[in-house]
Amino acid sequence: MYDTGDYSGVSWWSYYEPRWASFGLWDISGLAVDGSPEPLTLTHPSLEEASRIIRRLIT
Repeated sequence: MYDTGDYSGVSWWSYYEPRWASFGLWDISGLAVDGSPEPLTLTHPSLEEASRIIRRLIT
């Protein structure tokens, strides 16, 4: 896909949670931040939810 020049990246669903996706991007020139970035900490609600779903302890 990279060699064709037709794509800026790829995405794939997560093994642990199909609603989640992993992205591999090789051309980020067209990206823009939507809103303010939010720091991700060990106590962030999204991280705590993800740790429960994939059954990993946060230490």
